[in-house]
Amino acid sequence: MTTRNSLEKARELEDKGVAVGGLDDDLQVFAPVTANSQPTLDDTRTFGIPFSVVENRPQLLLSSRPKDPTFNAIRNVLNAYFGRFDDDSDDEPTYNDFETWLDLNGDQIVDNDNILAAVERRVTGPIYDRVFDHGTTSLDEYTNDMFNRGQVTVVPTGHLRGETEKLVLLALMTHIVENKIDTGVEHPQIKGTPLLLCVDEAHEYLSSTDRPREQYLVQNFRQAAKRGRKDKFGLYMVTQNPQDIDDEILKQTNTRIYLGLQPEVVERIRIPADYEDQIVTFDKGQAVVDAPDVRPVEVQGLDVCVTNHSN
Repeated sequence: MTTRNSLEKARELEDKGVAVGGLDDDLQVFAPVTANSQPTLDDTRTFGIPFSVVENRPQLLLSSRPKDPTFNAIRNVLNAYFGRFDDDSDDEPTYNDFETWLDLNGDQIVDNDNILAAVERRVTGPIYDRVFDHGTTSLDEYTNDMFNRGQVTVVPTGHLRGETEKLVLLALMTHIVENKIDTGVEHPQIKGTPLLLCVDEAHEYLSSTDRPREQYLVQNFRQAAKRGRKDKFGLYMVTQNPQDIDDEILKQTNTRIYLGLQPEVVERIRIPADYEDQIVTFDKGQAVVDAPDVRPVEVQGLDVCVTNHSN
């Protein structure tokens, strides 16, 4: 409920040039759908993860590291399958079509039966049926709408679970980061739009690992962290376990915001010396901002809410 005190505070801030009251049309929500999950939020546009995202990213199909002959064979199989499609084709690559094609043509691409069997074990499975090619609109079709100057885009994933959620987010984040930092990108809209990518529970996706999917994403984020300023790309990682984030990514994170933390967390991470004891007693809205060549600054939220939140 809006109180007189909050209205007065809002007017005071507006007089100082501070925007208050919410984002209105500048806030857009896009939610991924899979075979067995649909978002329940209102005013949400839904999209599916197209199988085409793996064309140049075979790592997305690897839950564990294969031997080199198997990995090379997976590359060859994917190249042969996607090579059947061109810009003038009316057909689109799909995971179900790929499964059928591999069953009929795999032995023509991979001449070793043992390696072919290993390829099939890696690139087929129920998780891929659940994740790829669902919904009426694909991620590719919504890319231009999702990334616009001055817009806040939210991608909720609370309706997803387990490995399905992880694969969807790995595909989505890889799509964003590669189109932002690479040359000759597929989606210039991402390349040309200044972006701040916020990843909640970042330690679940950006920790050092030997798993090819996660490792591939971490390598992309390392590049993004190193050259983000050049590409007008910022990374904002939200986590209660910063010590679990990949060291190379964390080293490039220059500005850190510390909210209230449990004592056991404080013991594991670097806290500005003046706030080591205080930070465990912080209230909501209270934080410390630590940046290079700047003394740590304590900030505290407004005593009234001036933003309209949706239900």
